Amino acid sequence: MALLEIQNVSKHFPGVQALDGVSLTTDAGEVHALLGQNGAGKSTLVKCISGVHPPDGGSISFAGELIRSYTPKHAYDSGITVVYQRMQLLPWLSVAENILLGQMPTFGGAVIKRHECNSIARELLARFNLHIDPEIPVNRLSPPERQEVVIAKALYRKAKLLILDEPTAAMDAARIDRLFELIRDLKAQSVGILYISHHLEEVFRLADRITVLRDGRVVSTQPASELNQ
Repeated sequence: MALLEIQNVSKHFPGVQALDGVSLTTDAGEVHALLGQNGAGKSTLVKCISGVHPPDGGSISFAGELIRSYTPKHAYDSGITVVYQRMQLLPWLSVAENILLGQMPTFGGAVIKRHECNSIARELLARFNLHIDPEIPVNRLSPPERQEVVIAKALYRKAKLLILDEPTAAMDAARIDRLFELIRDLKAQSVGILYISHHLEEVFRLADRITVLRDGRVVSTQPASELNQ
C-alpha cells in the first residue's frame, strides 16, 4: 500500500487549469522527485497534499485513509510536513522551543521545564547529526540551519511524509551532503520523501522515482535508474 496516493487530481484557478488529472504515489521509505519548470503545477500539488487548497476533482489518500478534510492542521496532524524555502519558525524563541512548540514538558501545565526541553531537543538533533545549539534563538541561525530546525521539528512529531521544496537553494556543498545523509537516514526509518528541485544532479543522487509535470499534467513517472539527465 502506498503511503501517499493521488488519483486524477485537478485544480482550477481563474483563467488557469493548474492541475489536470494528476496521479502519482509515494511509498514509505522512498524518495520521489517531483520535477517540472515553473508553472508546471508542482506548488499547487503540494498545497493540495498539505491541505492549503482542496482539489476540485479526484482524491488523495494518505496512510491508507481517504483525505476528506483539507486543512493544513489535518495534514500536519496526519504526519505530512512541508519544508518550504521560507521557513515558518518563531524567530524570538529558541531552537528547542520551536521544535517542541505545543508539546513542551511543564510543571503542572503552567511553567515550562526548559532544562528538559533543551535535553530532548539536543538528543534529537544529535541523533540526526544536526550540529545546532538548542538554546539559542532561531533568529541567530543561518537559513540552512533554520531549515534543519524545521526538519527536526517534523521528526519530533514523527512525520510520515516530508515534502522538501528546493531544500538546497541556500546551502553550500558540505551542508548539501549532510542533508542527503539525513534523507537517507529518514528513508531507512520508512519516512516518505517528496523532493522538489531544479537541480537534476541532486535528483539523480537521491531519487528512487521521478515524476515530471508539464502544464498541470503528469508527463511520466519512472524509476530514476531508467532515466538520465
